[in-house]
Amino acid sequence: MRTETKKLDIRKVLAESEHLPTMPAVAKQLISLSEWDDIDLKVVAGIINKDISLSSKILRTVNSAFYALPHKISTLSQALVVLGLRATRSLTLSFCLAGMSSRGKAGRFDYSSFWTRSLNTAVAARELALVTGFRTDEEAFLAGLLQDIGIMVLGQCAPAVYQEIIELSAEGDVSLIDVEREHLGVDHVEVARLLFEKWNLPPQLCVPILYHHAPEKAERSDEETLLSIRIQNVAGHIGAWLYLSKSHGSSLEELKDIACRYLTISPKELEALLYRVDMRMEEIAGLFELNVERPNTYSGLLEKVQATLGDIVTDQERLLRELEASKIEAQKLAEQLRTANRLLLKEVRMDSLTGLANRQHFEDFLHRELNRSFRYNHSIALLFLDLDNLKSINDRYGHLEGSNSLRHCAEILKRQVRASDLVARYGGDEFVIALVETGGSDAMLAAERVRQCIAETPFVLTEGSEKMHLTASIGVTAWEPKMKPISMDVFLERADSAMYQAKRAGKNRISLS
Repeated sequence: MRTETKKLDIRKVLAESEHLPTMPAVAKQLISLSEWDDIDLKVVAGIINKDISLSSKILRTVNSAFYALPHKISTLSQALVVLGLRATRSLTLSFCLAGMSSRGKAGRFDYSSFWTRSLNTAVAARELALVTGFRTDEEAFLAGLLQDIGIMVLGQCAPAVYQEIIELSAEGDVSLIDVEREHLGVDHVEVARLLFEKWNLPPQLCVPILYHHAPEKAERSDEETLLSIRIQNVAGHIGAWLYLSKSHGSSLEELKDIACRYLTISPKELEALLYRVDMRMEEIAGLFELNVERPNTYSGLLEKVQATLGDIVTDQERLLRELEASKIEAQKLAEQLRTANRLLLKEVRMDSLTGLANRQHFEDFLHRELNRSFRYNHSIALLFLDLDNLKSINDRYGHLEGSNSLRHCAEILKRQVRASDLVARYGGDEFVIALVETGGSDAMLAAERVRQCIAETPFVLTEGSEKMHLTASIGVTAWEPKMKPISMDVFLERADSAMYQAKRAGKNRISLS
């Protein structure tokens, strides 16, 4: 902290300070009366009538919309009969105590804001008392009004330090009580207890105030006292939420949870109660002659929430549109990427001249199918084909016509194989065909069919109309389930060797290895 702090001897401060708020004379007399249930109405009326301003306030309040009585009350005695003695005492004390301030300089403590928040809490406590059937709604009002009186005392005892304590609590999201204890060695609840002793306030008023921050610590109290404590706890949360724009006050959802947990008030009941608090605050502020500037009202907060929700919905709709556009764009890019990958994969696997599989792709396929045949005892065959007269075409007509003849042969081979088989250009004028689940005899038939088709299908030269005929020598090998597994290289060597046997035997024929 910027200001040096020291622990307060709060009893000494309360005893010696000349600037602390003092109990008005009328309030002292009312508190000193014992056995209120048996007291004479004239005695109470006589005490209150000593203060003309106070008498006027009580009559004005009784006849206001705050009570909404069917008939006008014209005398204080009538008011006492209608309100009852306990309610009159609480109302009178409320008027006496509300608006108390320092007898000296106010310092930095904001008395106006303090009493505005306290009045918020008091009105909320009265409404909660009416909803829950508490014995005296005016007693709940008075307790709510004095709920945080200790804050006012500390603000007067150590004005500079206490202002920093309030700021530290707000900035650090730490409870005010914890910061008070750390820097002053005392909290405002303890200060209130000592002040109430000094003022000689009755226990039924003090206990709910002293335990309202921690209702669970008063669980051994009787049911009526517990109800009063819980009313003050919920009222305190409502007061903080309605008054403080940036505080440790609860959110509306937290308020609903607290009200339901402590007082079994439903969310709908709480919302209706908050509307009534709004209306009652407008009425009661004038009666207490307080210049109330409320930073928040329930309806105002709802409007802010609705406006915020509207902004959120608008932003959400915009984000959804952007997300949808991004999704469409991503889908387009993904499709383009898939297409590019397919083309790239095709290029990697394909022979650019003939459009057949290339050597690498074929060997990957053959290796995989060989292993599958070994595993499941399926036959597999391999044809190794070499064009017999490609060199003469290249020499006589040029390499362009030689390339055309390779493409011509590739088209024939494509038509001669099944979808499960694979034909590839292995290199130069060599082609290979893998025939899955095919034995040696069927492979020989397939090879002969391929040889005849190549020999009998002429192709036309690019320039001129001359027709050329190609022939091929084909080596055949097969692996049958009765054989031992062999490597792919050995399998290829056998087919290649058979092809050379066909070449040596006169070309344009097939040979089995």
